[in-house]
Amino acid sequence: IYEPDASIAESKNSNDDNLNTKPLIVLVVGSGWMGHRSIIYAGTSWWNSSAPKTFAKLGYTCVTIRHRGTFPQVPSISVMLPLLAVLVAFLLEVLKYDQAEVLQIASIISVTYIALVMGGYGAAKFEDMMEDVADALVWINNNVATTETSSSNNEEEKKEKEGSERLFIFGGYSSGGHVAASLLQQADIFTSKGLPPPETLIDGIIFLSGVLAVRPKTNKIGKSNKTLVDGKETNATAQISNQPQPSRWFADFLTLVAFGRENGPTTPSPLDGIPPKIPHLLLGCSKEVFGLPLMDLLFCSKEFTKLVESKYDGSIPARCVEMDSLNHWNILASSKFSSVLGHELKWITSAASSQRQQRKEVKKD
Repeated sequence: IYEPDASIAESKNSNDDNLNTKPLIVLVVGSGWMGHRSIIYAGTSWWNSSAPKTFAKLGYTCVTIRHRGTFPQVPSISVMLPLLAVLVAFLLEVLKYDQAEVLQIASIISVTYIALVMGGYGAAKFEDMMEDVADALVWINNNVATTETSSSNNEEEKKEKEGSERLFIFGGYSSGGHVAASLLQQADIFTSKGLPPPETLIDGIIFLSGVLAVRPKTNKIGKSNKTLVDGKETNATAQISNQPQPSRWFADFLTLVAFGRENGPTTPSPLDGIPPKIPHLLLGCSKEVFGLPLMDLLFCSKEFTKLVESKYDGSIPARCVEMDSLNHWNILASSKFSSVLGHELKWITSAASSQRQQRKEVKKD
């Protein structure tokens, strides 16, 4: 849990609302889905911490969630043995290696294979990751303060604010965004954990360079939407199917390595699903992975924004902001991200607040 530093928050937010009225931010961190052991994801923790630290500096409390991870999947022994036999024959018969050299190479490959198989014991499936995040939401819902307090001297204002529920904004960064987005599209998991449905529990959604597709989108959405590039609105068409789509082999390869031959093809792709009826804020880079189409296909913030707008005919606010001169790995620690985030958090807070008020009015009726 990253709490805002009182002195920094006071100086930065002297003209803002009281800090206690700001939304609680819950963020699923990314690690390329990897990390069923702490030694594996330790390397990603230092940059993952940049996002919640930035939220805290802006005066927001941020709770981070790390789920169990997977481990690179290796071929089964029934596949590996024939491959090794072919390699040995090739080295002996074609390249004319002597038997001692071939034995050494085969031994190294065998030991490496065994190490990878043993290292993968306990690796999580994608369903496990969603379950972990749902369990964390249960804990947060039960243990983290989500009620507002007021430091106002006005008694009427105190009575109005004391005990009212604090806005709850949920999302994720990178592969954490993928897990969060997939979970939000499966309300049955919320129900099984005794949680309210996403539209009741969560007031706003935020994705930071989120992986929102693991395969290209081919069907039409059919509604135009405005996208922001460095804060400037640009018109963008939603006729996704009319635009050239990159080959899907790289995305298929990633899910194959991460989740295996059996589970890889069924890994959820949020862009193909139905997003919840909750305001969305998507922040990312105009070139996530240096403009490489094979990898940028995974980070489809604009297309996902169009999906939300189209699905609910514009009745649910959805906003996409892309930043130039940044990439997937340096965005979280950049000053530009901090500046844009500070501005856009006010937008999502306003949108989430309006959405909650509408729900209250509907409930009264």
